[in-house]
Amino acid sequence: MPSINDMMEVVDLLKVKAIDVDELKCVAVRNRISRCRKCVDACIADAITCDHNEIAVDAAACVNCGCCVAVCPDHALFALEPRASSVDAAVDKTADRASGMAVIACARKAARREGDPAKHATVPCLGHIDEEQLVAYAAGGLGDIVLVDGECATCKYGAASPLIDVVVDEAAKLIEAAGADAIVTRTSAFPPEVIDHSAADPRGR
Repeated sequence: MPSINDMMEVVDLLKVKAIDVDELKCVAVRNRISRCRKCVDACIADAITCDHNEIAVDAAACVNCGCCVAVCPDHALFALEPRASSVDAAVDKTADRASGMAVIACARKAARREGDPAKHATVPCLGHIDEEQLVAYAAGGLGDIVLVDGECATCKYGAASPLIDVVVDEAAKLIEAAGADAIVTRTSAFPPEVIDHSAADPRGR
């Protein structure tokens, strides 16, 4: 079965549409006086145009960082690879194996095989994760939510890094306001509970 890294390479090679738009939800499409251009401003590849009540995503230019999805207040944009529901399912599955900890790594970090793939979910870029998802994980009883990046400064998605920080900060505020005990953190290292110790020895010792 192909890994998410394999799939992302195919996306890059074939320029398959990674982000789609539900125009019925987009306020800039529905309301001609709306000034909302959050997706356009967030796009690190200048792949989104939004003018004259029309919005479009240039599949050839899109790098699938997910930032536009994360910032859209109307959920008008959504990722096709991977879908949010797939990420949520992966978090549910892997958290059970990671002592109840939700760990989400970017594909670049996951490709280094430092973390046990059975104990963390993987997304192309942490820009795919939004506040609503993080709050939902906390509401579902997950106490520790960890986002693991692959050193954004040298990544082609690097411009998404500030937005990821905003999402983490806003989610933490919402979780605290709700009175939940969950802690959301962002780091460049896998938590000890998720380290794949077998990766250092091909014999699994």
